[in-house]
Amino acid sequence: MKPLEKQWSMKPVPSAESVLGFQNAINASGPLATLLMQREIRDFESARLFFNPKLERLHPPFLMK
Repeated sequence: MKPLEKQWSMKPVPSAESVLGFQNAINASGPLATLLMQREIRDFESARLFFNPKLERLHPPFLMK
């Protein structure tokens, strides 16, 4: 069997100024703020929805293939 070759891609690290501003806005640590920003979570409301998910916001599991 031929081993699968995986290609990892790293998301760009946001600037220190934007991380610091976001960190203060959500009252979180620097590494957590960086990870959230890399996941395109860049404001307080998006972070709140990410950490407090609601069942009605989930996608139907039967649509997964």
